[in-house]
Amino acid sequence: MLLDHNMKRTQSARAFTIIEVLVYIGLFAIVIGGAVAAVYQIVESSGRSESKAQLQKEGDFLIGKIEWALSGARAFEMPGVNVSNADVLIVRRWDVANDPVAFALSGTDLTISRAGGAAVVLNNTNVAISDFRVSHLYAGGTNPESITATIDVLSRAPNGMPITATFTTTKYLRK
Repeated sequence: MLLDHNMKRTQSARAFTIIEVLVYIGLFAIVIGGAVAAVYQIVESSGRSESKAQLQKEGDFLIGKIEWALSGARAFEMPGVNVSNADVLIVRRWDVANDPVAFALSGTDLTISRAGGAAVVLNNTNVAISDFRVSHLYAGGTNPESITATIDVLSRAPNGMPITATFTTTKYLRK
C-alpha cells in the first residue's frame, strides 16, 4: 500500500492540473495575439510606405511635366495676368510655333493636350488629383512675369486610409 501511495504522488507531481493548463493556454494566446498584432502593423506600415513613395513619384512626374512646358515658355495664355487659382494652364513654347500646351483637371485626372489634339491623362490610375491651381502674376516693370502651379495628389493605402501631398512649382517668363 505504501508503494502504491508513493507511485500516485510521483505521477501527480509530473502531471499538469487543469488550472495550470488554462494559465499556459492564456499566456500562449497573449503571446500569439501580440505577435499577430506586430506582424499586422509591419505589413500595414509597409503598404502605407509604398503608397507614399508612389504618391511622391507621381507628384514629381506631374510637376516635371508642368516645369517642362513652363521652361520653354514664350507666353502664358491662361490664366490671365494677375489671376489666381485658375484650373487651366495654357503655355506657348518657343519650340512649337502655334501649338500651345494646355494642362487641365478633368475629374480626378490631370490632362495635357496640344491645340487640335486629344487630351492625354498624365497621372496613373492609382492616384487622383484632388485640386489643380494656377496663378499668373505680373506686376510690370522690372518684376518678372511668373506662373505658380499647385497640384494636390491623393492616394489610398492598402487599408483604405487616404494619403495626400501637395506639389508646387514657380517659373518665370524669360523675355
